[in-house]
Amino acid sequence: MLVCADSATDEPEALDFLDFLASLDSTELRGLEYAVLRVESIPRPGSSDFSVGIDRLLERLGANRLARRMDCPPHFRDHLHVWAETMATVLALRRENVVV
Repeated sequence: MLVCADSATDEPEALDFLDFLASLDSTELRGLEYAVLRVESIPRPGSSDFSVGIDRLLERLGANRLARRMDCPPHFRDHLHVWAETMATVLALRRENVVV
């Protein structure tokens, strides 16, 4: 699971991570399961580019999205609760279907 702050594009490591993902082959992450939660502290134009970019790259690389990306507004407590409940449900269902 990835939690992306809206200020991530200001961090060199975040941009390096995007570059790394962009450099991988198209099926490199097949089998990886992921979900993206974007936490926005102050709304600003284009601030969702980082989380959108990661979400799209992971999908392009063959990863399996567990849940739709959620973009949380500045007062995100209710959204975070919904996302956490969704993820708990998804993960519980996946665990029940695991064959050992």
